Amino acid sequence: MRIALINKVFSQSGGGAERYAVDFASTLISFGHEVHLYGVIIEDVPQEVHKHYVKMPKKPGFYKILSFCSNVRKVLADDQAQEEYDVVYALTQAFPADLYFMGGGAHEHWLEVRMPNPIWRTIRSILNPTHLAQIWLENQIFKAENVKMILANSHLIQKHAEMYGNVAPERVAVVHNGVDREIFNPQVREKFRKTSRIEYGLQENDLGLLFVSHNWPRKGLETIIRALGELGHNGRRYKLFIAGKGNSAPYKKIADEVGIEHLRLNFLGSLRNPERLYAAGDVFVLPTMYDPCAGVTVEAMACGLPAITTTQNGAYELIRHGQTGFVLDDYADYTTLAGFLGRLMDDEARQEMGRQAAIDIEPRSFEQVVRETVAVFEKIVDLKKSGK
Repeated sequence: MRIALINKVFSQSGGGAERYAVDFASTLISFGHEVHLYGVIIEDVPQEVHKHYVKMPKKPGFYKILSFCSNVRKVLADDQAQEEYDVVYALTQAFPADLYFMGGGAHEHWLEVRMPNPIWRTIRSILNPTHLAQIWLENQIFKAENVKMILANSHLIQKHAEMYGNVAPERVAVVHNGVDREIFNPQVREKFRKTSRIEYGLQENDLGLLFVSHNWPRKGLETIIRALGELGHNGRRYKLFIAGKGNSAPYKKIADEVGIEHLRLNFLGSLRNPERLYAAGDVFVLPTMYDPCAGVTVEAMACGLPAITTTQNGAYELIRHGQTGFVLDDYADYTTLAGFLGRLMDDEARQEMGRQAAIDIEPRSFEQVVRETVAVFEKIVDLKKSGK
C-alpha cells in the first residue's frame, strides 16, 4: 500500500509520540509498504521513506496546532495531485484523513478530570485558548466527512470517542499499545537484574517500586508516597524510584509529612535505558488521572513486573486484577493502593503475578500492533472502493 503518515515530529530523540511515529513508519517499510511522512521535523527514519515538510509557527500554542492542521492540508492536497494514497493516517490532530489515531485521548475529557468545576473550566479555557483550539480540532476530526475511522488504543478511548464525538461504534477500531519485545522481556530482566540492583543501591530484601513519568501530578506520584506512608513500618522494604523530569521538592516534603523520610525517594531523571530500571525493580505503579494506554505500563509487564494502575489508564484493560496486577478506581485512593502494595510484599505471590504479566503481554509486540493497524487500513481501502 501507499501510505501517508501525519505527525508534527518524527524523531527518536523526542517523546513517546515522536518515537512511536518513527517506529511505526520503519515497521511499515519493513513490511514492504510505500511510506510518505508529513511533518515539521523528520529524522531518524529509513532512507526509503518519502519526506514532505510542513511549516508550523513556534507560538502561540493555539495558533501552532491550528496552523499545522491547515498547512498539512495544503501540502497534502498539492501532493495528491500527483500521488494517490491508499490511506492517509493522522497520528496527531489533523484533518481530512482516512484514519486518526486518538493516542492522546479526548481533550474534553481530560479537562473535565483536571478541572471538575465547569465554571473554572470555562474560565481556564478562555484564558488559555489552546484548550479551545484542541477541542475544536477534535470535534472536526470526529465528523465522518473529515475522517473515515478513528483508531483508539483502548476501549476506554473508544468510549470517549463515542461519548464526546458522537462517533458511531463501527467507525472506531481498537488496537492496544505494544512493546519492542527485543528490549522489554523477562530475559532482559534476568540479564541485567543483579548489576542493575547494585547500580540502584537495592539490597537483597529491598523491593524496588517503580514510577515512570514526566508529569508527576497527573500520573499520581503523591498518591504513591501517601500509600507508602499508610503502610508505615511494614512498608519499609519498598524503595521508590521516580524516573522522569519534575520538581522533587514538594514530593520530598510530602514524604517527610507522612513519615517515610524523603531519603527513600530516588529521583532518577530521564532514562536512556528504562529496561535496566525494570530489571532492578519489583513492582510498577502508575495511579494516573488519565492515560489512553500508558506504554510504560505495558513495558513493565512485558519485563515481568506486576503493575498497578487506574481505570483511567486504558492499559488497565491488559491487567487481570489480582493475577497480573491491580486496578484502582480512584487515582487518589492511597489507602486502597497501600493494600495492594501490602499484598505484593508476599515474594511468591508477587513473582507469580509478574510471570503471568509477561506471558499476557508477550503477544503485544510492536510488529503485531502494526499488523492490526494495517488490517484497519485494509478495511478503509475497501470502504473507499465501495464509495462509503
